[in-house]
Amino acid sequence: MHVRYIQYPMSLFWTRDWHKYKHKSPLPLLVDRQQKYTSQINIYILSFISIQLELKFSLFTEGKKL
Repeated sequence: MHVRYIQYPMSLFWTRDWHKYKHKSPLPLLVDRQQKYTSQINIYILSFISIQLELKFSLFTEGKKL
């Protein structure tokens, strides 16, 4: 996964409350105007992947409890 546009550390996306931080700082660190849309798309993809992982992880932990 090649991502250069995140302003803060990637690990933040894998914390349980990443959604608290995603509105607080401007997500794309724009290198130039041409890369603007690429960075936006990367953000959406990352958010989607994070949500998917979050769902899988919670299902996995819930399953372990049962």
